[in-house]
Amino acid sequence: MSHFSFTQRNGCSEILELLDISNLLALNDTVASKINAWTKHEAIRVILDHSQSAEELLKRRKVLRKSILKYLTEHGVTVSTSAGKQELIDDALQYWSKLDCNGKQLAAERQLPVQGRKQTEGMVQKSVKDAAKKKLTSPGPIITETRESGKTRQTEEQEKKEEEQAKKSDEQRGRQTDEPILKQPHCQMKMKMNIHVNVTPVIHVASKVI
Repeated sequence: MSHFSFTQRNGCSEILELLDISNLLALNDTVASKINAWTKHEAIRVILDHSQSAEELLKRRKVLRKSILKYLTEHGVTVSTSAGKQELIDDALQYWSKLDCNGKQLAAERQLPVQGRKQTEGMVQKSVKDAAKKKLTSPGPIITETRESGKTRQTEEQEKKEEEQAKKSDEQRGRQTDEPILKQPHCQMKMKMNIHVNVTPVIHVASKVI
């Protein structure tokens, strides 16, 4: 069973791509003699699946030093051109371990914003629920206030009606008191006329007697 990290498997695959087809097929026969590979890609897959580790694969004789050196220089790894194969293998393993660490760090940094978003979403949901609860509990006082305001309006309207009725009754009383006062002079005039009519014949009769 192979023990490769994702970075190591990709790096070894690139190094195997640099090998000639003859060396690659010979390596395939050495690693997995019972499995035949007909193409270069099939041979690389079989070799990676049946190798124990990246170091064990790179130490094999069919994996050439120049292929490892070319891979490292293409990826910007500073190495000595006179370095031996084992030194180049160590540089490749160290380079892959750095890439793995950087990948883990990037993954952790990506997860932090996600956690922050989850926390903020949870806080927003909680605030929305609290607001909904407050709305459900608040209608009681609002209803009582509207009822009280309705009652005050009714009382004000009743008071206005009572004042209008009182004004009307006062006006009617004033009219009733004014009518007899206006009628009194007319009655006195009638009485004076009657007295004058009754008195004049008496005077006339008295003059005759004299």
